[in-house]
Amino acid sequence: MYQAGKLEIIKKEAKKLKLDILVVSEVRWTGSGMITSDDWTFYYSGGEKDEAGVGLLLQKKLAEALIACWQVS
Repeated sequence: MYQAGKLEIIKKEAKKLKLDILVVSEVRWTGSGMITSDDWTFYYSGGEKDEAGVGLLLQKKLAEALIACWQVS
């Protein structure tokens, strides 16, 4: 996901496959955080450099039910 637009592609594929939750490896983003985009929420956690990292893409209805999320290395 190191290139611009990759999150949009993943959201499109998840919708096409009718998935409500999707786990992504090799996100390659630094730090950790959350991005809300359209009907999706993406939680991510990466290292200090642009290597490795994981992400969790949730459909809006699941993200609303989530109480807390901790990114742990």
